[in-house]
Amino acid sequence: MRIIIAFFLLLLSSCVQQEEEFNVTAVSYESANSIALEETSVIYSRITSRSFAQEEITEGVLEEVLKAGFTSPTGGNQHALEFIVIKDQEIMQKIKEVDPYMNICPVVILISGNKAQATYPELLVMDAAMAAENIILRASELSLASVAMSVYPTEIRMSTVSSLCELPQEIEPILMVGLGYPLDSSTGSSTEYYNTSQIHYDTYAK
Repeated sequence: MRIIIAFFLLLLSSCVQQEEEFNVTAVSYESANSIALEETSVIYSRITSRSFAQEEITEGVLEEVLKAGFTSPTGGNQHALEFIVIKDQEIMQKIKEVDPYMNICPVVILISGNKAQATYPELLVMDAAMAAENIILRASELSLASVAMSVYPTEIRMSTVSSLCELPQEIEPILMVGLGYPLDSSTGSSTEYYNTSQIHYDTYAK
C-alpha cells in the first residue's frame, strides 16, 4: 500500500511540475507577442547619421559595441572576422579621396574577413553583414548613431583601405561602420518601409 501511495504522489508531483513549465512557456509567448506589437525594440529606434558631434566615444562604450559584433552568427560557426578600430581622421580623409561616400566619424569600425582562418571564406561577406547589424543595434542602445559604408567589392576601395590599415594579404576588408553622437538623423528605422508587395510565399508569384 505504501508503495502505491508513493507512486501516486510522485505522479502528482510530475503533473504539477509539467503544468508550471507549460504556464511559464505560455507567459513567455504572450510577453513576446506583446513586445512585438508595441514596437519598443531598438530595431525601430535606430538612426543613420552622416554628421557627428566631436564628443568622444569612451573605451567602455566602444568595447560594448565591439562585443556585439563578436556575438553575431557566422557561417559554419567559423568566427573568422577581424575588427579594425579607426580613430585617425587622416586615414579617413585618405579613404574619402577614393570613396566620396566615406563619412568622417569619431570612430570607424572596419570589419574584415580572415581568409586564412575561415572554414568557408565564401561566407565572410555574410558574416560581416550580420556583425555590422549587431554593432549598429548595440550602438543605438548606447545613444550612438551609425552609418554603414561598403568597401567590398570595389577594388580601389579595398586596395586603399588595405594599404592604409596595413592589412596582411589574407585579411580582406568588407565594410565599415561609422559611429558617433549625431548632429542630425539622415534616415531612421521605421515600419513605414514594410511593404507586403515585397513578401512572397514559396514562389515569387505568390
